[in-house]
Amino acid sequence: MVAAAIGGTVDDGEPVGPSAADEAAMLADDDMPAVTPPPARARSGSGPLPSLDSLVSRIPAPTRSALDERLRARFVRVRKLKPGEML
Repeated sequence: MVAAAIGGTVDDGEPVGPSAADEAAMLADDDMPAVTPPPARARSGSGPLPSLDSLVSRIPAPTRSALDERLRARFVRVRKLKPGEML
């Protein structure tokens, strides 16, 4: 056995790290909020999708111009996304 610098003992080949108690204490002191996925949005009506032209017209002209100039973005279709597809 090899004595670890943090006071515990470790068999050859095992990683040296904090004990379960040390890790629990560290996590208890953590002031970062827990990461939780956003709640699933309720499905909107199953009515027809808006036309591509009506959606593109909602984008401000300077933004459309910048997309075209920098990204050569083209809007080609409208489709519904499956739940979780944009996560």
